[in-house]
Amino acid sequence: MAETLNTFADFLADFPYEADWPNDSAKELPGKDVSELLVNGLRKQGIDVDGVDAADYGHFIDCLCGGRPFTIVVSVDDPWEMKRWTVQCYPSEGLLTRLIHGSADFEFRQVLTAVHQALKGSDKVRDIRWFPAFDPPWSLDVRKAARTPLHPAANDKDLEGSLWDRDLDG
Repeated sequence: MAETLNTFADFLADFPYEADWPNDSAKELPGKDVSELLVNGLRKQGIDVDGVDAADYGHFIDCLCGGRPFTIVVSVDDPWEMKRWTVQCYPSEGLLTRLIHGSADFEFRQVLTAVHQALKGSDKVRDIRWFPAFDPPWSLDVRKAARTPLHPAANDKDLEGSLWDRDLDG
């Protein structure tokens, strides 16, 4: 049976944001603190970070693992509440490169593991849930989540006792 990689993390975190976003264009987009947390975690695991760009709706972290390029996107669900954050990881090389050089699954697992360890290691982050791909928040709340990026959601236990068992507003 092939391993299912969960490439999309949804979590709660305490990273305040002071700007009147999106009205205050002098301030950066929300997510700079989360991006810095991930960049430090990636570097601790020996993954090269090429750069971080804030654009559109989030922060884009470009990194290299084993010479293979990956992109990590950090965004917040609601910039006024600043509670619910998401991180999405994906390989950023083209099909031709993958055909010539083969699968980057090993390196992808390393990147996902480094992201998970960085999130888990922060006292500001809680209730990390992993999913196979992006989904809107209302859909995530009814889907079965995994506790790590490397295990299939079908084999993971329910997230009993977590904040996800309760209403986020309550």
